[in-house]
Amino acid sequence: MTKKGYNVFVAYADPAANERGTIYQSVGWNFCGLTNPTEKFRRPDGKVYDARNVHLLTRDHRFGGLRYKRSRAEQKQLLISEGCGFFKDDNRKLRYVGFYGDRRTKRLLRAALKWEVLAYPKREPSEDRIQVVNLDPDPKSFAESAT
Repeated sequence: MTKKGYNVFVAYADPAANERGTIYQSVGWNFCGLTNPTEKFRRPDGKVYDARNVHLLTRDHRFGGLRYKRSRAEQKQLLISEGCGFFKDDNRKLRYVGFYGDRRTKRLLRAALKWEVLAYPKREPSEDRIQVVNLDPDPKSFAESAT
């Protein structure tokens, strides 16, 4: 990919799916925090859409002999008046960035990175993985069981 001019790669891990980006961490990608929450809207019938799709509804309309295109703000107000509710979806993803190429290219790309590089997120230890091991057996019971 670097021969084709691709030197920066961005990948995402979904904490809601119990992903932490373990593979990205193991190959040395930079952890750049969480993505921004996305805006969505819910129609009165309950269907949820990404708010970036509002612009699809602003296409040309005809009133009399005139062509009219609504702005995104006008379309959003129209949707609100029709009973749609806008909200922020907090299903944020973990963002990783990998740089590839020669050392000079990677150094320049890292310096140009606008996102802050943070410490890797770690999994919380789960209770079902913790095992209690008694490393100091009771000498009396050990001696009795050996005889």
